[in-house]
Amino acid sequence: MKNRLTALKERAEMARASHAYRAESVAIRFTEELVALMEKKAMTRSALAEKIQVSPAYITKILKGDTNFTLDTMVKISAALDCDLSTHLTDRGFETRWFDVSCHERILSVANHPHKISSHTFDHVEESSFALSA
Repeated sequence: MKNRLTALKERAEMARASHAYRAESVAIRFTEELVALMEKKAMTRSALAEKIQVSPAYITKILKGDTNFTLDTMVKISAALDCDLSTHLTDRGFETRWFDVSCHERILSVANHPHKISSHTFDHVEESSFALSA
């Protein structure tokens, strides 16, 4: 039994190191952020499709993970949602955390662990559970 567990752990680690796994992880995080922003901004799939000039079926494919969308599509989506698209490269073994600071409202949006950041210099701290990193 122990050998099977060890073999399973090794296979899982190999899968996590693969290009396909890392690419899918980035796509999933982007899609999760997309869904959250669409809900926050009350934007329907049809409205988003119209703004980026694609079919609603294509937006559904993106949200289901049934298509390999391009960087160009990601930029169009971010513009349609009145957002900026950010990417980041980092050495393996480091954890990426995003800190979105509103220049207008002095709001700090902290991904995952807002308690690790001193909030005394900010008027408001808003937590976000998503970060886009490979």
